[in-house]
Amino acid sequence: MGINTVKKWSRIETYGAKLVENIVKAASRDLLAEAMRRLEATSNSIVMHIHDFAVIDAPADRSLEKIVKIMTDDYNPRKDLQPGDLDYEKLKRSMKEFGYVDPIIWNQQTGHVVGGHQRLKILQDEGIKEAECVVVNLGEEKEKALNIALNKISGDWDKDKLALLMTDLLAAEDDTHDDNFDVGSELNKPTFSKVGDLWHLGRHALLCGDATKKESYQKLLDDHQVNLVLTDLPYNVDYQGKAGKIKNDHQDDDKFYQFLLAAFQNMNTAMANDASIYILHADTEELNFWRAFQDAGFYLSGCCIWKK
Repeated sequence: MGINTVKKWSRIETYGAKLVENIVKAASRDLLAEAMRRLEATSNSIVMHIHDFAVIDAPADRSLEKIVKIMTDDYNPRKDLQPGDLDYEKLKRSMKEFGYVDPIIWNQQTGHVVGGHQRLKILQDEGIKEAECVVVNLGEEKEKALNIALNKISGDWDKDKLALLMTDLLAAEDDTHDDNFDVGSELNKPTFSKVGDLWHLGRHALLCGDATKKESYQKLLDDHQVNLVLTDLPYNVDYQGKAGKIKNDHQDDDKFYQFLLAAFQNMNTAMANDASIYILHADTEELNFWRAFQDAGFYLSGCCIWKK
């Protein structure tokens, strides 16, 4: 496999480099990072980053190999997928739709597959006898280094670009048709949120939930901590407007205190050490608010008056 061949597959970045030595003995927990640190520009070998995976050119070539002579290794860190597994079936559908576009990498010296174990399994299950392979000629340690590199490298999505790409793909679907769905009339219908609804709004999230329950914070924050809380809890004044009554806005004194205490305790747990909290409340329930606030572990530093 030469550089020209790889360029047909994808955009690449090339680096003059020596193939990784003794990567399996690396002290670092991140084997790939340790491997890249050890690369030295002392030979004609090439490390090519191709989107979310890497190929180490040792150098290599392509050839048509019989499936029966290709052996899998027993050290491959990837899970061995089986027919029926979600990832197996996804890969199988992809290969059927787009063809065999990502060749198996085979080490001529050991007879092992270095990359493409799952593609090989699918080809075998489909009864394919021969497959085009990228052929390398490596010793066992270098083979393992390449296997780690191929399995370890992963990429993060650019979510904005991914959203645009998915929009383009959906727009290009051959079987799309007009189903008479009236967007305008649907948008005019009244909408109601229910407990448990979670919306992701760019970098933000909005949950319809109960502030007195720990699971609400877990669902919303997923163990992240917040730096600022602004809360407008029910004032316990039995307010009723055009939209109706406010839930938990008419409770006896002790029950309302316990309601506030539970909410404040959860907020305190979810906050970072240097976080701040601002609470809106009515003066008629000032004592309950302040007592629950301090009993939850907060320090009251001041009071601001909203002059309407």
